[in-house]
Amino acid sequence: MKSGPPTRYKPAFAEEARRAYERGACDKDVAHRLGIGLATLHRWRHRHPEFATAIALGKGEADDRVEHALYRRAVGYQYRVEPDMRVVLADPRTALQWLRIRRPDRWRLDESRDDGGDLARDIEEAWQRVADRQDGDAQG
Repeated sequence: MKSGPPTRYKPAFAEEARRAYERGACDKDVAHRLGIGLATLHRWRHRHPEFATAIALGKGEADDRVEHALYRRAVGYQYRVEPDMRVVLADPRTALQWLRIRRPDRWRLDESRDDGGDLARDIEEAWQRVADRQDGDAQG
């Protein structure tokens, strides 16, 4: 027989959590929004498959947006500014940090590197490879 108070979980919490995660909320934010503790959020994730699925979908949507923004920033893009419109450019370091936390299997730092992982040098080398490819395309 179960002990303790009955669960406060409601199926509607799954959709609420998905929307919050889609907007970039973290576990602590969602738990607060639902009026529960972090441990309860984790229990619900394990006990209610629809809740776990909603969390995965919401986080995936947010992660996809960040990944796409990082890609656009990495390759450059053009845009038109409308009157009275303010544009804030994405910050690739922040995007990279987000992805390293949320998608470590795809964005983890390579710990086996013996050069200390100099990000500035890595970026410079990447830009050089792009320039070399563009020169090769222009010549051929």
